[in-house]
Amino acid sequence: MADYNSIFTGAEIDDAIDQVRFPVLTIVDKTASFNFTTAELNTLVNANSSSAIVCTILADTSFDAAIGTVLMVNRIGTGAVSFAAGSGVTFQAGNGQSITAQYRYGVAIKKAANLWSVIC
Repeated sequence: MADYNSIFTGAEIDDAIDQVRFPVLTIVDKTASFNFTTAELNTLVNANSSSAIVCTILADTSFDAAIGTVLMVNRIGTGAVSFAAGSGVTFQAGNGQSITAQYRYGVAIKKAANLWSVIC
C-alpha cells in the first residue's frame, strides 16, 4: 500500500482539506431582478443596483435544487434586495425576506421539496 503522506507535503494536504470544508465561491454580479437558476449554485450573488432587486426562487419543476442547497446574496448597492417565492414555493422566514441594509447578506437553504428557509 502506498504511503500518501510521503507524496504530498503537509501544506498541500491542509490546502486540499480546506477546499473541501470551505469551498471557494464564484462571485456573480446582478444588477436587476432575477430567478435563481443552476448558474447561481455555489456562488455568492452580489446584488448591485440603486433600484430594487427581487431574487426569486422558482418551484422544483423549474429549479430543482438538491435539499441542502444554499443560495447567498450580498446587497452591494443602495437599492432594496429581497427574496421572493415563486408559485408553489413556501418560505420559512422568521426575520422577513428582505436584506435590510447595504453590505448585509441573505441566505436561502432548501429544506424539502419547494420549502426554503430564508435568513436575512
